[in-house]
Amino acid sequence: MAEQSVTLQPGESKLVSFEATPHEARSYQVSVNGLAGSFVATAPVAEFVYASKVRHYTQRVSCDPPWSGGTDYIIFEVDVQNQGNIAQECLVSAYLRYRGWMSRDPWGAWRECKRCWEGYAREHASEHVVDRATIAPGEIVTFRNLVWRWYALPWGEYHYKQVKFVGDPGEILSVQVPVG
Repeated sequence: MAEQSVTLQPGESKLVSFEATPHEARSYQVSVNGLAGSFVATAPVAEFVYASKVRHYTQRVSCDPPWSGGTDYIIFEVDVQNQGNIAQECLVSAYLRYRGWMSRDPWGAWRECKRCWEGYAREHASEHVVDRATIAPGEIVTFRNLVWRWYALPWGEYHYKQVKFVGDPGEILSVQVPVG
């Protein structure tokens, strides 16, 4: 317990302060010469929010066997900001759905995006994918995932793709992207 002695003349006042370092988040009671009060210690928190809309662009990515020359991918990105007061890891997963060209065609079910497709591609695409990051207070990090651009439906039509990011900041959808 901290203690200070102060002598005051009639009508005089002095500021007395004590420093307390709480070890857990809870309410604390204080009293000084019969005067009582309280304060609340809160735990530091990270608060993640989407700081942009979902962006997309097409890029040739060399994540296929070297002899193939690369493949065109749609890269979807979204910015996440930590508006809290402590650095913490943030996780954001990407999910894909698609539908046929005709507007009456139904959307398929959401599926988690693969980092790339099979074999060689998967292990070489990770430099283009960001799905977890430790974000400091005030910092903005871009999360990113790849979707193979040329995907023909069984009847050979081109189609639309849409990605949603789901994670600590919540859920956010991309626009419908025509592919083909």
